[in-house]
Amino acid sequence: MRHDWTVVVLFLLLPFVQIYAWATSPSLVPYGLTVAVQDLDRTPLSQLYTEGITAALSYEVVSLAPGERYEPLLDRGAARGAVVIPENFQRDFYAGKTVDVQWVIEGTQLKAAGKVKSGAAGVTNYVMSRLRAPAGSPPIQPKVRHWFNPGKRGYHYYAPGAFVIGIALFTPLMSALSFSRERARGAMIHVFTSATRAHEFVMGKIAAFSLVGLLQAVLCFVFIIWMFELEPVGDLLPFLCGTVIYTICNVTVGALIGVQVAGEVPAIGMAKTYGGVLTYVFSGHLFPLTHTPYPFGWLPDILPATHYHFIVRDFFQRAVGWRGVWDDTAILIALTLVAFFFAWRKTRTLLEGA
Repeated sequence: MRHDWTVVVLFLLLPFVQIYAWATSPSLVPYGLTVAVQDLDRTPLSQLYTEGITAALSYEVVSLAPGERYEPLLDRGAARGAVVIPENFQRDFYAGKTVDVQWVIEGTQLKAAGKVKSGAAGVTNYVMSRLRAPAGSPPIQPKVRHWFNPGKRGYHYYAPGAFVIGIALFTPLMSALSFSRERARGAMIHVFTSATRAHEFVMGKIAAFSLVGLLQAVLCFVFIIWMFELEPVGDLLPFLCGTVIYTICNVTVGALIGVQVAGEVPAIGMAKTYGGVLTYVFSGHLFPLTHTPYPFGWLPDILPATHYHFIVRDFFQRAVGWRGVWDDTAILIALTLVAFFFAWRKTRTLLEGA
């Protein structure tokens, strides 16, 4: 136990992190949901409906001018829904005509979409309770439709997310195990006595395991397409570029773990922690990112899987293209370079001390 203190620390501390995350992330209260509201009527009644969206369900409301479009907010995930209050909303209501309010729900995350959909009826009931409608006046009817995933098929959400998690679970594991094994068996001495430099050694091993990881990604992609009958709708090029960068990034993270931790067992534990705990719980697949418990609110931003999620969901559901995923691709590149820098620096230190 004294020699494997890293394993002991992980064994003692990880259950606390996992229990806390699992206990605080699931919530039946729809907090942290942003809804874009476009009021085309601009009357006291429409204003009351807008206030009801905030008062009844504690949504964060983003107001849109009559000429603005809500689609870009839904495309990028900046809003979970959009409410369009039509023209003549107040006049038609008091004239006894049918009054329809359009609720457009971003459907890629089923749990968040379900909360927004239930909120449509809740807001309408809240507003109706504040009004004294004239005799014969019909209630306000929310017309709900889903954006990107109209059939609300669970496989369209869970299968791409499982694809993202699968790559993060196995590619860093084999990379970390290889680097730690090289270190434990004294292979660093052979590298030191040869003409191989630290960056050549790291890049060579990352390249080899990246090829294996890409082969695994191709097989997993074919499997989910065949098993779950998914039909990609987005641009192939951003998805291919994102997959290559994401695979290299996870291999590089595994290399960083392997050179930092001495011993195969601690390296396996750290790689499992990265892929099986951090990525699975905090990447937005299991729970919405808005439900990330304190004090882990910063963690999803530095996890590669969080940004690759947007790329994969764009390919399978959104079909926005480079316009919607270029920043996530750039962040993946930056995370890869940061991980490579620290892995290279640690390897150079080991070679100099070998």
